[in-house]
Amino acid sequence: MRNVFPSAALLLITVLLAMGAATPPVAAARSLACGVDLNLHIKTLRGQQRQALAAIKRLGAGWVRLGFGLAWLAVERRPGRWNFRTADRVVAALHKNHLHLLAELGGTPQWAAAHHSGGRYWSYPPRDPRQFAQYAGMVARHFGSRIMAYKIYNEPNLRRGWTTHNYARLFVLASRMIHQANPQALVMAGGFWFTPRALRFERKLFADHDYPIGRYLNVLNLHMTRTSPRATARWLHQAEVFERRYSLQVPIWVDEFAYPSIPTQQFVAGLKNGAAAQAKYFQQVLHLFAGDAKVQAVFCTYLVDNPQAWQPFERSLGIMTVDFRPKPAFWVYQRFIAAHQPRGNGR
Repeated sequence: MRNVFPSAALLLITVLLAMGAATPPVAAARSLACGVDLNLHIKTLRGQQRQALAAIKRLGAGWVRLGFGLAWLAVERRPGRWNFRTADRVVAALHKNHLHLLAELGGTPQWAAAHHSGGRYWSYPPRDPRQFAQYAGMVARHFGSRIMAYKIYNEPNLRRGWTTHNYARLFVLASRMIHQANPQALVMAGGFWFTPRALRFERKLFADHDYPIGRYLNVLNLHMTRTSPRATARWLHQAEVFERRYSLQVPIWVDEFAYPSIPTQQFVAGLKNGAAAQAKYFQQVLHLFAGDAKVQAVFCTYLVDNPQAWQPFERSLGIMTVDFRPKPAFWVYQRFIAAHQPRGNGR
């Protein structure tokens, strides 16, 4: 399938130039966009935004993945009534700290949700995908070049109510609206991985002839949470096979990679001795990402531990403790960023 937008490689170069990236340093290490995912511990960070921003600056990361304030249920609580006050504050704070945003769009409001059980609407599909597309386009118009990367929902194959067809339709309609507002924006899907169950969903998703998602996808984004180094290498290879199969010519962003620091939640042989094992895991997988020319951005999950997480393994995924004390993995990632991030990024 042919992409209807400029090649993703040229798009990424345009984004970096627009953001003030200068000529990369003369070194063996190639440039990579490096970030952190703040999504699942917003409650943990409540009232500590300054500390979080200071920690990210100390880390040296240039990107943040975040949906807080930008969610549909936050900006259009009632049909046609738009409120960007919180979103404006979030984006302004990130820009003040020279951080670029991977904006996660989702959060179906109750009035638009296809399901109404339990009062939770974050991941439910909307009754009418055109309403979501209107919201996505409104966000892109409102922020313009201040947001250059968008993610459409998160992991729909794991959420109630989603089918490959309704997600393909929603993605295509939303991508069109975002690109109408900002032709240079990068739009990615809810995340891909290569377990048998996920592959069944993804193959069916890309086989939808009514809504050919491959034509509107600018990035193939992968989720590598708790993926062993051996599996990480295999998945990176499978991602390139996947791209060839569906005639994609887009870069890879790993917008989730993580490993817990609690021994009882560590499962990789030789990597079961707590925080030291987490740091060694980071060394190994970051080496794999840097060695794959298709990988152009990486995001660790998460900045700090989240003791409120439902899954036990998620509670120690941070590279810092809840009181912002760095773990050994923090220093590993900091050194990696220093070696691979372009100069002239504004910090």
